[in-house]
Amino acid sequence: MTTQYDDLIAEEIAEELLYRTGRALLDGELEGVEDCFTLPHSLETTEGARIVRTPDDIHGIFREVRAYFAETGVVNMVRSVVEAKFISETEIEAVHVSRIWRRGEE
Repeated sequence: MTTQYDDLIAEEIAEELLYRTGRALLDGELEGVEDCFTLPHSLETTEGARIVRTPDDIHGIFREVRAYFAETGVVNMVRSVVEAKFISETEIEAVHVSRIWRRGEE
């Protein structure tokens, strides 16, 4: 069972990871982004679940998302943690929301 303090630490860690991966998605600097993940890693998106097994998988997903951003004109993104909690001593489960701006939007 986690305490409220543990949940705050989990949220802080999750926010930092969102910041680092968000910068990589927007700037294209992927060096070190694999350090944000423990492999294998499960991602849940609107397109379904995906298991990431290797650093190359991580880089591939980031390249796919960056290509989508370029295609759709994404210029900024803000992601916020909705909930985060420790599920073990070394793992955090987190849910976040994203707000994405495209060219011409305020």
